Amino acid sequence: MAFFAWFIPDAIKLKVKYWWILIPLTFLIAIAFTFPMYLFMRQNRIDKLNK
Repeated sequence: MAFFAWFIPDAIKLKVKYWWILIPLTFLIAIAFTFPMYLFMRQNRIDKLNK
């Protein structure tokens, strides 16, 4: 739950595309997959904002 409490507001603030897909993937696959996936998506968005 701490992951959701952090990543949902952060994703909305940064306007990360397709962040919502990670919610069902967390329960279908594992948080061990979705947490690094979110960090990758987040870093790509930050890189695009800094260009």
